[in-house]
Amino acid sequence: MFNTQTNVISSVPDFNIILKVLSDYSKGKPLQEIRDGMINGNLYGIRTKGSRIRFFTAINSTFLQFKTKDHKELLTAIFESSLKNDSKTFLGYIQMGVNNELFHILTTDVLFKLQMQGRLTIDKSVFVSYIKNLRSDDSNNITWSDETIGTISYKYLTLMKKLGFLSGVKKKEFRNFVPTNEMIVLTIYLIESLGSNYPIFLHNPLSKLFMMSENALIARLRIISMQEYFTISAIGKDLKIELKYDYKEIGDVIRKNN
Repeated sequence: MFNTQTNVISSVPDFNIILKVLSDYSKGKPLQEIRDGMINGNLYGIRTKGSRIRFFTAINSTFLQFKTKDHKELLTAIFESSLKNDSKTFLGYIQMGVNNELFHILTTDVLFKLQMQGRLTIDKSVFVSYIKNLRSDDSNNITWSDETIGTISYKYLTLMKKLGFLSGVKKKEFRNFVPTNEMIVLTIYLIESLGSNYPIFLHNPLSKLFMMSENALIARLRIISMQEYFTISAIGKDLKIELKYDYKEIGDVIRKNN
C-alpha cells in the first residue's frame, strides 16, 4: 500500500535529525523517550507541535520498522557506530526504499531508468505522469488528487536533492553520485538481512537502489570482494553473494579496516 510519508520526510529541515533519532534508538534509548524529546521537549527547534508530531510519525514508520531480527541488528549496529555520516545517510536512503513502496518505485522505476537512459535533467512532470498512471491502474486504492500528486512529485525531487543524487532548483540535474565501497558493503549486508528469496543478487529489486548499471555494480563487487567482506560467484550476471561476517559485527569490521 502506497503512502505519502516521504512528503513529510522531505520537509524535515535537516537529515541529521533523522540520523540522530536513529542513533539514539540504536544506542538503546526507549522510543517513547525519543518521541517525548522531539515533540514535547522540542530538542530540534521545530516551530510547531503539529510538525514535530508529523516528523516523528514519519521517521518512526520509515526508518524504525524492521523486516527481520537480522535487519534490526544490522541497522542498530551501524547507527550506534562511529562510521561516517555519509554512509549512514546512504543507509537511511536504502531503509526508505525498503519500508516505503512509493519511494522505492519512484527511485527504481523512474529516476534510475532515466539516469540509465543518459538523461541529464529531470522535472516533476515526469513523476506526475507516472503517479497519475498508478492512480488510473488502481483507482480503488489510490485516490490522491492532482494537487497531492504534484506535491508528492515535488517533495520526492527535493528529498533526492537533499540525499545528494540531484542538484538544481526548478529543473533538477543528475549528479554523478557514486556509492563508496563502505556504502556498498553495508547495503549488501542490509539487503541480505531482509531474508528475501533472491539467490541471484541482481534479481532483487532493491539492488537498483545503488543507482548503478548492472555491469558497473558487478565490477565494483568483484573488487570489493577481494577485501574479504563477502565472496561472490558469478556466471555472467547471475551473481551470488555469501557474507563473511555477522550482521552485528560488519560495522566494526569496516571501521577497523579503515
